[in-house]
Order: sequence, then C-alpha cells, then structure tokens
Amino acid sequence: MAELMPILKRYINFILLLLSVGMVKDAAALVVNFEANISKTTCDISLSRTLLPLGDIYRRALVAGALVGVQPFTLNISNCQGVPGETMTPTIKTYGEGKLQGSKWLFRNEAASHAGGAGIILYQQRQTPTFSDTEVRSGNKIAVGQAGQLPSGGQLPFFVGVSCGDGDACASVKPGALRAAIMFDFFYE
Repeated sequence: MAELMPILKRYINFILLLLSVGMVKDAAALVVNFEANISKTTCDISLSRTLLPLGDIYRRALVAGALVGVQPFTLNISNCQGVPGETMTPTIKTYGEGKLQGSKWLFRNEAASHAGGAGIILYQQRQTPTFSDTEVRSGNKIAVGQAGQLPSGGQLPFFVGVSCGDGDACASVKPGALRAAIMFDFFYE
C-alpha cells in the first residue's frame, strides 16, 4: 500500500487539478465607453444692442440720398476655439429681408412694415456714415481675422439709418411702422 500511496496522491492531485480547472469561470468582459463632441472651430458673437429704436422719422426728411435716425451698435467676437484650416478665413455674414432700392440695399420686413418706400441701411465702419458710404447688404461677408488663425476676439462697429435710397421710390414714401431684422453669422470660409 505504501507503494500505491505516491501514485494515488498523484492521481488525486491530477483529479483535483482537473476539477479546479473545470470550475474556473470565464472572465467577465469589460466595456469601456467613450464619448466625444466633435465641434467646428467657432467664436461666440453678441450684439451690444439687440433692439435699436430709431424714433420717429418725418416723411419730409426721407429724400433721395438722405440717411436719417443714424444709430451705432457693436458686434462682439469672443471665446474663439478650435483649430481652423490653413486656408480658412474667420468671417461674419449678414442676412436679412430687403431689396435694392436705387443703388442701396434697404433691409425691410415687408410683412411687418406698414411704411412704404423706406428701409434700413447697414454700415460697418468706425465713424458715423454718410449716405454715399458703402453699405453692407444681405449676403455680404466681412473677414474678421487672417486665414488659418483664430480671431483674437474684438469688436466690429456698425451703424444703421433709415433711408428711401436714391431713386424714384423716395417720391412714394408712405407713413407707418418700419421694421427690419438683420442676422449675423460667424463661420470659416
């Protein structure tokens, strides 16, 4: 029996080893979840004033080539983030309902305006504009930095004024409420 003991021990150890291997559970799979927000390079823009009451404008003041009720406001650029493409230029684009009247673009919401023949002219400049200065039209783009670089922030000065343009429409100006909305959008072009 003493001779069988070492052989028996080996078989018992082998059986225990097989049993213990058979009892090992599969390791649980681990899952790692990832989240990311893919965003474009952008800046925040805001306006110094979102409502510009231009007051009462007398019909007799609206003559060809006149700009009345001129008011300033500022577009602020801040919190610029991201990495622009090498050839991409930071740009502000203007949008708004209106029409070309004579040689000037007049912003005007036809459905909300009762006044006829008048509209709002937008200028992007530092000094108070005159009628003959170049206006900003719907769809115009204004570069606010160098290609391939984030703008460092800053301010763009604007002015608006009421006009009937410089053509025959000035003869048909009608009194009533004049309303216009101008939208600004920041993007890279």
